[in-house]
Amino acid sequence: MKNRKQLETLLAVMELVALVGILMLSFYLLYGYFEEGGQGAETQNGSALIDTVDTSAVSVRVRILDDSWSETLFDEITVSSSNSFIVERGTYTETEAFVSGSAKESDEAGQTYIAAADDMEPWDALRLYSTEGSTLTVTSLTRADGSPEYSGELYIYRLEEGLALVNELPLEEYLYAVVSSEMPSYFPEEALKAQAVCARTYALRCMEEKKNGRDTALEEMNNENVNEKNTDETNINEKNLADLNDSASFQVYNNRKSTQASVNAVDATCGKVLLADEIQYYSTSVLSEHRNDLGREEDFREFLEETPEEGAEYGSLWIRWQAEIPTERILENLETLYAEQWKEKYSDENVLTESAADIAVMSRSENGQVQTLAVTVGIGTIEIEGEYAVRQLLAPDDTEVVLMDGSTVSGMQLLPSAFFYIDGSTSDRESVCIYGGGYGHGNGMSQYGAAQMAADGASWLEILEYYFGNNGQGE
Repeated sequence: MKNRKQLETLLAVMELVALVGILMLSFYLLYGYFEEGGQGAETQNGSALIDTVDTSAVSVRVRILDDSWSETLFDEITVSSSNSFIVERGTYTETEAFVSGSAKESDEAGQTYIAAADDMEPWDALRLYSTEGSTLTVTSLTRADGSPEYSGELYIYRLEEGLALVNELPLEEYLYAVVSSEMPSYFPEEALKAQAVCARTYALRCMEEKKNGRDTALEEMNNENVNEKNTDETNINEKNLADLNDSASFQVYNNRKSTQASVNAVDATCGKVLLADEIQYYSTSVLSEHRNDLGREEDFREFLEETPEEGAEYGSLWIRWQAEIPTERILENLETLYAEQWKEKYSDENVLTESAADIAVMSRSENGQVQTLAVTVGIGTIEIEGEYAVRQLLAPDDTEVVLMDGSTVSGMQLLPSAFFYIDGSTSDRESVCIYGGGYGHGNGMSQYGAAQMAADGASWLEILEYYFGNNGQGE
């Protein structure tokens, strides 16, 4: 009996120890969750994918380009507003974007203020802002939705060759008009949220790179050998005026007005940023992401000739396309872009005037993207390296690109993508037949792919995990 009681006591103690252990483990896991800020669901594949930063006091400076997004300087800039606004005159320095002046001009509602380069001197600057928090409209510019309206403040700088225009505004407000410009507002909500996180991350990284570059430039500028201010534009370090510009060279801003959908997507992900190594996005995938078996020509060709799954990439017509580009056009591009390189390699520069060329893919990435293209003209061969350079050389221009449904697009300054193959030999033909798929550089998140995933029920986090998981390497 005594032994039985001892055994029961021992079992009771063991149960108590086990219960305490379970409670301690539960407390540890719960504590860890809150220590991570409640972001447990945002940690995937064993590594953090999303972080949360405080952007409430963060402002971004955006360089505004011309109507074609090709010119950075203006002879004249006109601004108006539905309410009165202030025009403050001042200057700028290597370290300060605006040094306030003594004069302020108040323009009444509906009036237009004209800033002309001829009326300003180098280092002059203007700051324009509404007294009632309304937007300022740059009536000398045209975007997809008409003359663009800007919240925040506008700065106009007199550089040596003309006027530079910069918009400074809160980062989250900037994102409203990035999401609406970079992704159709009719896309599913979760895709818009994924776009917002990408755009926020990209902007913050541009701001950090600009800060680091400015600090380096100032260190050089403060060198003891520099003892006077130089008004030459190259020495002003024009890049210091803004963190990024409003074109596709960075990310498109305010080509389309913000919508309720874009505002909701930004607000719902406020402060969320990606921790992946590289943040990029593009329009339409060829459906080869996460593939590593398409480096051989025959493998990629077989892949591209497969019929895409119905509805893939949210029905984007760019998922497959074809073009027949005149050889003459390609040779013109070759001469324009590579004449100097050709002369260095071959003494006979006139070889580029021949009418025939042999164009062949030399190498592909594992997911099928063309990396190197060889162009042989007469006795010479030149290799074109890099996705952008390849697309630039084979730019269709006025040649029609035929999309999935048979519709056509012309006037493209780049080949839609570098996911393509060339049909047959080109050495004895007047044109080059190209079969391809996708639209854009093919790195990072496919916007139409994100829309398709969202339509299939994926959350914004699951979309980003698919494209940026495993530290940006995908699955």
